[in-house]
Amino acid sequence: FDHEQATLRWAEAKLPPVIAQVHGADASVAEAAPRIIAIPATTDSHPFGWVQDASPAEGVLDFTGLDRIAAGLLNHAPEALLLVQVFLDSPPWWDAANADQLVRFHGQITAPLGMWGRRRTFPDLASGRWAGGARDRLRALVEHVEASPYAHRVIGYELLAGDLGAWRPWGAELDLGDENTPLRLAAWRNYLVDKYRSFAALRDA
Repeated sequence: FDHEQATLRWAEAKLPPVIAQVHGADASVAEAAPRIIAIPATTDSHPFGWVQDASPAEGVLDFTGLDRIAAGLLNHAPEALLLVQVFLDSPPWWDAANADQLVRFHGQITAPLGMWGRRRTFPDLASGRWAGGARDRLRALVEHVEASPYAHRVIGYELLAGDLGAWRPWGAELDLGDENTPLRLAAWRNYLVDKYRSFAALRDA
C-alpha cells in the first residue's frame, strides 16, 4: 500500500490500479492510469459534497457538476472507463415539504451532532414518496449521461443511498435513529398485505 491507494505488484512490475474512486473534482487520481474511475454523482444533494447539488429547486435538475468531473478526468485519462456512483438522497426543498417522510431521531427529524453528511435531515428509505421522486430523478440523470459526449466511456452505475450509501437508515453506523416510526409501521403493514393478501395466509406463513 502506498498511502491510501492500493498498489498492485507482480514480481518486480508495479501495475496501475484497476479502479480508483474520486471524491470531488480532483483529477490527480487519473495520473495512476486506473482502468476504471468511479466518479461521484447525485440526483439530489450529495451528503458529502463530492459533486454539485443536482436539484436546487423543485422541478429543476442540473447535472453540470457531474459533467465537469467526467470531462476533467477524461482530459487526463482519455482511455479510462467511468463508473458513475449515484447517491440517491433528497434535496433540501423535498425535506422541507415532506417532514413526515424523514428519518426520526428520538422522535425528532433533526439528526444529532456527529452524524455523517452536510445536512441534519435525511429521507427515510421506507418512504414510497421518496423512492418515487428518486426514481424519476435517477431516470433523468441516466438519460442525461447517455446523451452526453462521455457516454461511450461509461460502463455502469452504482446506486448509493442511506447511511454512508450502504442502503441502511441514516444513523445506523452510529447506532442512531428510531427503528419504529409510523412511516415504517405503515410500510411493514403494506408489505404484509402485498405478500400474504389474507390473515389466513399470514397465519399459515
